[in-house]
Amino acid sequence: MRCPSCELTLSAETSALEECTLCGGPLIANMDDVFKYKKYNIVRESRPAQLEMAQDIWNLLEREPSGTLWAEGGTGTGKSFAYLIPSLLKIQDQVLSENANKKTGSRRLVIATAKKILQDQLAHDIPMLLSKLHLGNVASWGVMKGRSNYACWRAVRDVPEKDRRQFQLFVDECRQRRQPADKNLWVGLAPEWWDDVCIENCLSGTSCPDFEFCQPHPGAWNIVVTNHHILAYDLARGPGSLFGAYSTLVIDEAHNAIGAFRGAFSKELREKTFESLLKKLSKDDNLRECIDDSGVTSALRYRQKIENNGREFITLYRAALARADKNRQINPDDIVGDLENFAEKIETTIDLTRDLATNFVSAKFGDDFYRAMSQRMQKFNRRLTTIQEFIAALLGFNKSNDTNFVVTAEEKAILIQPVELGTIVGPELMKIPKKIITSATLAMADERGTPSFSFQQEQFGVTNAPGAIAGVYPSPFDYDNHAVLYAPYDMPLPPKPDDPPEERAAWVDKIGAEIARLCELVNGDTFVLFSAKKDMLDVYAVTQPKLRVADIPIILHEGDAAAIKKKYDETPHSVLFGLKSFWEGIDIPGDKLRQVIITKLPFPHPFDPIVAALNRKYNDFNRVSVPPMIYDVKQGSGRLIRSKTDRGFVSILDPRIWTGGSGGKERQLGHLRSLAANPCFKPLSYGKRLFSSLGLNKVVYDFTTLQTYAKHFFRRVNNDP
Repeated sequence: MRCPSCELTLSAETSALEECTLCGGPLIANMDDVFKYKKYNIVRESRPAQLEMAQDIWNLLEREPSGTLWAEGGTGTGKSFAYLIPSLLKIQDQVLSENANKKTGSRRLVIATAKKILQDQLAHDIPMLLSKLHLGNVASWGVMKGRSNYACWRAVRDVPEKDRRQFQLFVDECRQRRQPADKNLWVGLAPEWWDDVCIENCLSGTSCPDFEFCQPHPGAWNIVVTNHHILAYDLARGPGSLFGAYSTLVIDEAHNAIGAFRGAFSKELREKTFESLLKKLSKDDNLRECIDDSGVTSALRYRQKIENNGREFITLYRAALARADKNRQINPDDIVGDLENFAEKIETTIDLTRDLATNFVSAKFGDDFYRAMSQRMQKFNRRLTTIQEFIAALLGFNKSNDTNFVVTAEEKAILIQPVELGTIVGPELMKIPKKIITSATLAMADERGTPSFSFQQEQFGVTNAPGAIAGVYPSPFDYDNHAVLYAPYDMPLPPKPDDPPEERAAWVDKIGAEIARLCELVNGDTFVLFSAKKDMLDVYAVTQPKLRVADIPIILHEGDAAAIKKKYDETPHSVLFGLKSFWEGIDIPGDKLRQVIITKLPFPHPFDPIVAALNRKYNDFNRVSVPPMIYDVKQGSGRLIRSKTDRGFVSILDPRIWTGGSGGKERQLGHLRSLAANPCFKPLSYGKRLFSSLGLNKVVYDFTTLQTYAKHFFRRVNNDP
């Protein structure tokens, strides 16, 4: 226990005391009470790595004026408690201490995650911790989601008639509780018409009498839980613009954050932009009537104008796509005529929209109803103006000489994307005093095999930050005795796109045969991970007949990942052929997952426009493509051991883990032949970094040895003698 007023710390034996023996002030919990002595029945078992991480976070929060902790916490470390508990205790300390910092935001914490499942877990853990630590009257909290998650209370008319009564009852209950109509509160699966009623489509804004309660207002909370995308938009507009001022930021699952940040700092124009405007217009009877009465134009003609703008955008998109290079990158100067023509059309629509908004508040239409309609037209105008600004940015793109952005065409959209985010997002992150950036895969071994955070620090733009510390907090699981890394020497090198078809066919046959015998070895219950759909389908065609004979079903990743996982869970001895969704965020503890097979090292596609731009700048494969590959393999292999009793194999069937891509094909094959003749641990180039980063010390090169481990690991499960 400790006293925040005089900073006296009392021993665990005095836990019955409620007041400080020195100054008489109230005593509050300290870290040892929670983690070492388990006084509050929060931590079930002592985890040295969790305590070390929590103590480092407490020290960071105590430090003035700023600091950053880079924290890799292995599976089972208990990262969320490690950052929640010291953060909550610090909020309590600041509230109760006479010397508390009165600066706006000093008592506020934002936690951003990638996956909804972790947000839901935090939504369970935070109130539990507040209750057990007796902090319910000190800290408030809430979950901030995207606007598409909340329904408009007044959107009953947009619901199909068969569901209208259920929606009305749902909204009435939310209104009675004065809480947003969250999609999660809807009984059953979210209806297909939900997008039609979400507040993202609201045109009334603050003028709506329900505005105060129909959506969250996080500025009133001490603790905000959100996702990476919403955090990214807060940073893009300036930290605190969406949440209110805050002094501490936790980015969990941080290896995924950069993708979300890129979206927030990009500009884009999509065909869906015009479809959304038309949808809003077609569903608003009042607005259409006002347009008809305006004397400026009819609603039908206005709708046709926006439809024409949508078609004109598709014409522009096709012109851009026709001139794009193999990386889908565009030089805006090549389509300047199309851009100028489109800009002129948008300008005409903006003028018409402005005239409508003005006419609604004229003497003829002067009451509150028409003023509200005018506000809706002004919102239309702002959307159209954003389109106009995007076209202007394209027209002036080459004049800006900003080489950190590229223009691309993809999926009926034109985008302006940043190449290196660190220089853009870093200055915004540095405005936040305390930052905790954590993930199970955040560090990567350098050339010496030492864990390094330099790649991620560069990605986030938080390099050489004052007060920065970094730590690797190991998993409590016994990988040395429960996990084996199988990396055979005799697998073929993955084919390149320009290799003869027979080489690809030979690779598919060999990979399929190896997968089949590996799955038979452990009797199914295996993830087989692919980075390309064509590879998955081709290998499936070869493997499926072999495993059908062994009565081992293959579940192919087609459609919704959650439904595929459920089918895998419910099918005995099944094998899942999975794409990107199954490389991370999947938790299957127990005997249902005994093996993870990685068919090919997942390097980023060289024709991806961002990768291509980085290659042009650095011309360094080890800098541009190797780090993302290593992080993906760490994530994929991390699916295997999810509890203390789990055991099994990680099988990597790409021999580049041994060759490191060093030299040409013949040189790599020569190294593999040398290893096969004299088996030893001798990876080259990035292979060394990958082995060191995985942390799986028990490495097997031949199938016979793996069979021995299989009998040792799984004899109880298979009822072997």
